[in-house]
Amino acid sequence: MAIIESFDGTNKHIYLGTDQVASGELRFNAADFLSEIIDWRNIGTPPNQNDKWVRPIRAAGGDDKGDGQRIGTTVFLMNDWVMAFPDQTLHVVIEGELLLDQSTNTNNARFYFDNLSPSSRVTVEFETPGRIEIVEVSANGVTGSTFTTGDRTTLNQVANNVAILLSRLTEQRAEKIDQAVALLRADEVPGQDRYVKRDETDGTILVDKDVIRDAQGQVVELRRHQ
Repeated sequence: MAIIESFDGTNKHIYLGTDQVASGELRFNAADFLSEIIDWRNIGTPPNQNDKWVRPIRAAGGDDKGDGQRIGTTVFLMNDWVMAFPDQTLHVVIEGELLLDQSTNTNNARFYFDNLSPSSRVTVEFETPGRIEIVEVSANGVTGSTFTTGDRTTLNQVANNVAILLSRLTEQRAEKIDQAVALLRADEVPGQDRYVKRDETDGTILVDKDVIRDAQGQVVELRRHQ
C-alpha cells in the first residue's frame, strides 16, 4: 500500500494517502517515503516526465560499515516541498530521520502544508533511536516537544510515571505533616508512649505511632506501631 496519494508539482505539495491508516494512525518509514518519491520521478509518459519539477527530496548516509551493517539514512525534504496530511484527526508516526533541508528552502520553515479544516487535528511523531519528537498540526498552527529516551519509552509510560511520582510525593508530604503534628501533640502529654489519630467522621485510624523519647523525656521520633 502506498504512503503517498498524489503530487502537486506546481505547488510542491506531497499528499499523503489513507491506505495505511489503521485505528486513527498512519505509520511509515522515512526510507519508504523516499523510495516512493524516487519512483514518482522515474515514471510517466514520456519516461521521467516528473523530472521537470524541482527536486523534492534527498538522502544522506547509507554507507557500508562492514559486517553487513550500514549507516542510517537521513531523508531531507528540500526546495520548499512539503507534506499535506489527510484532512482528518490523525496520528502520524514517521520512523527514521525525515528533516528539512533549510539550505534549499526559501519560503517554508516547516514540513507541512496548511490544508486542514478547523475540526481536524494531526499529531506527528518523529521516531528515531533514543529520541521522540511530537508535533501537533492544526488549523491554528504547530506545536512540538522533544523527548530523549534511552530505549523506546512511550509517552503514556512517561505520563504514568509522573502521575505515580506526584502521588507518592503528596502522600509523603501529608505523612510528614502528620508526624510533625503528632510530635507536638505527643509532647504535650508527659510519658505518652503512643499517638493515634482517627478520622473525625467514622473513627478510622489514620495515624498509629509509637512515641520514642530520649533520656530526658523529650520526643525524638515517631515509629509505626507494631
